[in-house]
Formats: sequence, structure tokens, C-alpha cells
Amino acid sequence: MDKLFPAPRSLQIAAGRPAGLRSWAGKAILALSLAVFSLAARADFSDGEIRVGLLVDMQSTYAHITGSGSVAAARMAIEDVGGKINGKPIRLFFADHGNSVAQGSAVAKRWLFEEGVDVIADVASSPIALAVQEINRPKGAVVF
Repeated sequence: MDKLFPAPRSLQIAAGRPAGLRSWAGKAILALSLAVFSLAARADFSDGEIRVGLLVDMQSTYAHITGSGSVAAARMAIEDVGGKINGKPIRLFFADHGNSVAQGSAVAKRWLFEEGVDVIADVASSPIALAVQEINRPKGAVVF
């Protein structure tokens, strides 16, 4: 089928990759990651590795635009760059915030202050994103 009428998602998934992920979400995550990590001023990654956390919604309101598709896209993007940026390995974290500010905040606190995550990405819900930004203020990690 052509781009105007793409094959059904079930057929695209059966072909081996989730529908459309390589074309937009993976490249978007890769582009943002490369832009963030190519900055020479940011050379203090956690223990010599780049830790990227995806705080996604797996089963609630935003699951169709984040969730397992975003995780798959991030894995493909990491694979596409060989698992490293500037010689530093990339480690992917992901968690379901369940569209709950309390749950998202707890994950963000753990990631930022205990596990040393450098980037928290794909926070689709505004209340959760605002809470994560506030938690991140003293840490200064990248949140988008």
C-alpha cells in the first residue's frame, strides 16, 4: 500500500517493527538525544554512561502516543547509533506513570537522586511534566 493508505497496523507489526516508529518517534528521540548529548558543556554523565529515562503512560490516557511505542522507538534509536554516543554507552530506563502525578513524581525522584538518570523524556501529561520539572530543578538534568 502507499503512504496515503498505509497497511493496517497489525500487518506492519507482523512485518517485524511497530508501525511508523522508525520513521518519526525513533528519529525524534534520537535527534533530541544527539542534540542534548553533543553539547560539550555537558560532560558529567552518570558514572561514564548516558542514562535516559522514559516516563511514559503504558495503560491510561496517553498510552496511544507514548507507552510501549515510545520504548520500542527509543530502543531502536539506541540500536541505530550503536548503543553509544561519543564513546559513552546509553542505558535506557522506562516506567509507567499511570497518569498519576504521585506515581510519576516518585519515579522521577528515584531516577534523578538514586539512579543518576541524565535525561527524563516523553512525559506527555502536563501535570506530571510540571511536577517532574520541579523535582528536577536542583538536579539540573534534561527533562522533555
